[in-house]
Amino acid sequence: MTPETQRGVVVSVDARGALVDVAGEQVFCQVRGRFYEEPGSEKRPIAPGDFVVVSRSGDGQGRVEEILPRRTKLSRRAGPQGEHEQVMAANVDQVAIVVATAKPRLRPGFVDRLIVAAANQRLEPFVVVNKIDLGTTEDVRELRETLGALGYPVLVTCAVDRTGIAVLAARLAGRITVLTGPSGVGKSSLLNAIDGSFGLKTGMVSRATAKGCHVTSRAS
Repeated sequence: MTPETQRGVVVSVDARGALVDVAGEQVFCQVRGRFYEEPGSEKRPIAPGDFVVVSRSGDGQGRVEEILPRRTKLSRRAGPQGEHEQVMAANVDQVAIVVATAKPRLRPGFVDRLIVAAANQRLEPFVVVNKIDLGTTEDVRELRETLGALGYPVLVTCAVDRTGIAVLAARLAGRITVLTGPSGVGKSSLLNAIDGSFGLKTGMVSRATAKGCHVTSRAS
């Protein structure tokens, strides 16, 4: 780094650039074009959790000058033939796989794939079954039994009546965690229940499809 640059951590990423925490201040930064042009570069070469070096401009914004090496990453294959790696988060410790008992319906195969992806990348996965107020289905009972026998923690929560919120908060404390799961399972609602200052926008499950509608439009 030079006297004109500072180190920060990426908080969120969207099509326009990255929001970077620099010494406690959140600065919107453009991402230099060369990162997209380097051989083997990803379609989106920067991810939440990346440590970066930024330069500041007079208007209070900045520019990402360097992306530092990653300690860990959570990624998936992208492209028509799965030819590209898409990094969803960097420098994380664990992955919280959030599902719901219903609305949308639990898909055990989806959970299995995410557990395998996390374990393959040396991240600790655990499962959060949200909306427990809607009742417990046979799929949920089987999931808890099977994963418990394999040593994977399964937490049950309800963001509405705060069931399990304290346990989830303790699991997240002091660790960098990725919350992943289908739209509509309540990821944003859970974070709002843990800390109301997040103020994350939430939405309803579609009556027509029984699936969640995308509300959060950035990776964070």
